[in-house]
Amino acid sequence: MRQLLNDLVIIFAPILVAVLLWCFSRSLTQMLKSMKEESLTTVPRLAVVTAIIVCGMPWFMELMAAHTRVIVLDLYRFLK
Repeated sequence: MRQLLNDLVIIFAPILVAVLLWCFSRSLTQMLKSMKEESLTTVPRLAVVTAIIVCGMPWFMELMAAHTRVIVLDLYRFLK
């Protein structure tokens, strides 16, 4: 269970950090330009998340496959 939580943090940390940086930079830009348009933050934020997920998919799948292998190989412990 601890390894699962560790893997989840490793998988989602790059996505969360990228969204945090994007939101901060867009908010700062909007504040400096005195703009208050929600669509200027929502659509690019979704694009950033989608791009990170698509680019990181091979790495995500490799990590999840490794975790699944560990679970399947350790399954005999739970069957006893």
